[in-house]
Amino acid sequence: MTEDKEVLVTRQVPHSALRYNDWFFRLTLVLLVSVFVSTYGGTGMQDAFSDPEFYGELAATFVFTTLLAEWINFVTCRLDRVYDWERKGGVRLVLQVSLGIVIPAVAEVFLAVMWFRMIGTDIRETNFIQYAFPLIVMLIAIFNMYYFTHYVYLQWKKKEEKRPGTVTDASSAGEIPVYFGGNIQYLPATDILYAYRQGKYNYVKTSRQGESYVISLPLDELEKRLDSLLFFRLNRQIIAHRTCCRGYIPAGYGKLQVDLSPPLPVEQPVLVSQKRAGAFREWIDLKTPPA
Repeated sequence: MTEDKEVLVTRQVPHSALRYNDWFFRLTLVLLVSVFVSTYGGTGMQDAFSDPEFYGELAATFVFTTLLAEWINFVTCRLDRVYDWERKGGVRLVLQVSLGIVIPAVAEVFLAVMWFRMIGTDIRETNFIQYAFPLIVMLIAIFNMYYFTHYVYLQWKKKEEKRPGTVTDASSAGEIPVYFGGNIQYLPATDILYAYRQGKYNYVKTSRQGESYVISLPLDELEKRLDSLLFFRLNRQIIAHRTCCRGYIPAGYGKLQVDLSPPLPVEQPVLVSQKRAGAFREWIDLKTPPA
């Protein structure tokens, strides 16, 4: 087997991937939209709810709308990682319209045709194109606009939190509590090269002359506090900064062996599991311009 080692060029990443955490909002919106679309252009909501056939149409609309909402959420989150609005606005706009509006609209027509065919109806004999489809396209556009607005808000919030004098808690200011000389001190996250577990304790290797410190945080909690574009959870024992991942080679069975520099204090290969190998390649190959 030829070992093809890839060397990573160090770059500074402008910001981390955003997390919208809006599943409840999406579910509520999907339900409201499904009811509205199913009754729009008909004889009225009261008459619709008294018609048994209405509930079959409502269920189908709910499933279709859920698929579209989840697709838009998936596309938006993926594009945020690679084509964020601040650095690549033009490309992002084209991709967002193509993947977030055009494709869902076409998919909605296809799903509607399949649904009406299942119930023995020609879509051309219904009011779907006249009433429902323009409304659905408008709602798809609104959903995309919601994510853009949410993105702008979250970015503004992050910048506000980083302003001097706006942060009162050291840990929320991007600092990690460590043990030093029997006392707790706060270490800037930017000084961390990697975190690792050895025995019963967790440590962080720092850029301060290569010193290591004991931390009380579980690695799961530490991972949440670190920038997800700068740090990656290689395995259960190691979280590494991208500047420390000098390259990687196949390790068999879909695993990857990472060349970590500086090396771990213990002599053991740094492995990424088959399950996380794809995400690691995507993360390590993320192209960002120098600051």
